[in-house]
Amino acid sequence: MSYNPIASTIKIGNHEFPGIWQYILPEEFMWLKLPNERFTVCNKCHRENTHNYRADCRCCTYFPQIPNFLVGLALGDRNSEPFVKKLIENGSALPEGSQFSPKQFYDSTKEFTDELFGRSTLLTCPFMDPEEPVCGIYPYRNSLCATFFCETDHGDKGVEYWDKLQALVGQIETSICQWVMDEIGLDAKSYIERMNSLSDKIGALSDPSSGTWSLSIRKFLWGEWFGRECEFFEKCADLVIERRVWIYEIACNRSPLEAFQYEHALKQWIPSAYRDKVPPLPEKQGIPVSISNLWYELQLATRQLWELPYNEGLVVLSDQVIIEKNPRDDTLSQIYENKPYILSFLQKDGSAPSRILFLTDDETKTLRLLKTARVIGEQLFDTIEITEKETAKEFLAECMRRQILVAAE
Repeated sequence: MSYNPIASTIKIGNHEFPGIWQYILPEEFMWLKLPNERFTVCNKCHRENTHNYRADCRCCTYFPQIPNFLVGLALGDRNSEPFVKKLIENGSALPEGSQFSPKQFYDSTKEFTDELFGRSTLLTCPFMDPEEPVCGIYPYRNSLCATFFCETDHGDKGVEYWDKLQALVGQIETSICQWVMDEIGLDAKSYIERMNSLSDKIGALSDPSSGTWSLSIRKFLWGEWFGRECEFFEKCADLVIERRVWIYEIACNRSPLEAFQYEHALKQWIPSAYRDKVPPLPEKQGIPVSISNLWYELQLATRQLWELPYNEGLVVLSDQVIIEKNPRDDTLSQIYENKPYILSFLQKDGSAPSRILFLTDDETKTLRLLKTARVIGEQLFDTIEITEKETAKEFLAECMRRQILVAAE
């Protein structure tokens, strides 16, 4: 494999994303303002206490679909190479990359239906390093892993935002994945046709003992590349490295192919009790949303995330909000021990208030100031004690998205 200039993460805002993102996304993406997501602290996972997450895996109780070129990049990194080779040996690697078998998909769906995400032993990410535990291929993780946050600074609006980013990067990943297949000589269209031809035998595709893809199916899908999987993934990575400057344009000029019949058959194979947790599929095969449209939607969502009703009426602190001293009595409050206050929401059912935000002294003073309805404008910013105006605007925008601040009646 050739020299890899993207063998590390890239920092965008407060987040570490795969290094390849600096090439597969528009240059303007690097300047977007992303939410901080202060509550997702993987190495101090508070959900081990609040949601009984497994300490050895946490939220990595699922099987990620890593595109072939990222698998190849990981294979060229001595830190992540063992995880990729084990994936291939275990029968979980197909030409598109790491792919869950029907049995693994069933286990994942059952886990979500039974509300066991983070706690189930049915499925653990094959790239999880059991000794740490940390992600063994972190610089090469896929768009879903890179955009997943168990809790978001902007609540539901934050979830929607990261969903849009994942949709964009996921579409790009699929386009590049199929492009490298064509370039190497494993025709993507023929491969998709082979996947669709398996639609009438979903229950027989998984190995009975391991639950991964059966040997005969892997031979069928890999064709002449069977037994040469490492070579194939390395070639995928080399192509992306070589063409990295043009890779976004290449992705935009392709329309991803979908194994439409196979995906529908797989969903119907899942027992009806669990089927509702399977993501919805289109009823008819059509043309996927273009990358340019997904990029526009992300830019629009970014503007909406940070916008304020500037001089557009009165806003006030919600009467459902409680601000108290940070008790520092659990994992999460101890993580934010440097923030002396905690904001909670009263629950409609009368249960204990839901803690959602830790506050500095200045942020607390600002919100208490807004117990009286005020106009968001220059006069307010001259009054509040958050030092920098931009920081103050971001804080107020977050409070608006989370319904901490609401329009005054």
